[in-house]
Amino acid sequence: THTPNQEDRQMSTPARPPSLHDYQPPLQTGGPARPRTVTIAATVLIAQAILGLVGIAVSFTFRDNLLEEKINASAIGKHLAGVPTDISLFGVGCSVLLSVIFLVLAAFVLRGSNPARITAWVFSGLGLLLGGRVLYSSPSPAKEGPGWYEANSAVAIVLLLALTINVAIIVLLAMRPSNVYFARRRA
Repeated sequence: THTPNQEDRQMSTPARPPSLHDYQPPLQTGGPARPRTVTIAATVLIAQAILGLVGIAVSFTFRDNLLEEKINASAIGKHLAGVPTDISLFGVGCSVLLSVIFLVLAAFVLRGSNPARITAWVFSGLGLLLGGRVLYSSPSPAKEGPGWYEANSAVAIVLLLALTINVAIIVLLAMRPSNVYFARRRA
């Protein structure tokens, strides 16, 4: 003799259609949805890192022209032959380090880290100041420019792109959707 238990009763009772009162919103595991401005800012940070590596490639492409012109134009001449190489190696190391920093910042910005957002603002602001200073101090074009002018023009184009990227990072991370996202992540 079999007595019906709870499972048997559930199997024999037809299921009723769900009502509006039965709705349960899906659980959000990662907090509020990330706005598009934050995603784009992180993508631009990654582009900044890639641009730093491209800058290294551009500087190595025109390195011989720049070194030759600097050595020939200097009053000391051949005594400076080793110094620009050491400086360029230092610059390469700094560019690689900054590229790594921008990649790490992009990862943390995507996660909603407000300290990473502030650090990205600081690095982008410094990039604006330094890049603007380099562009301001670059020589003006001449009809028959020296050999280094072609290299300087390529560097100026890369610097203008870097300045634009820095402005984009600052603006995207300061927009209202970004502010709301980072404020909710802190709460």
